[in-house]
Amino acid sequence: MSETDNMPPPPVPTSEPPVTENNQDSSVAAGEKPT
Repeated sequence: MSETDNMPPPPVPTSEPPVTENNQDSSVAAGEKPT
């Protein structure tokens, strides 16, 4: 096991937000679901 194994995974870059089912609004990227 190396030191990198104990390190947490790198954060997801904001330039490439995860594709979600409701990826129609930027608010979804912030974690807010439009009603």
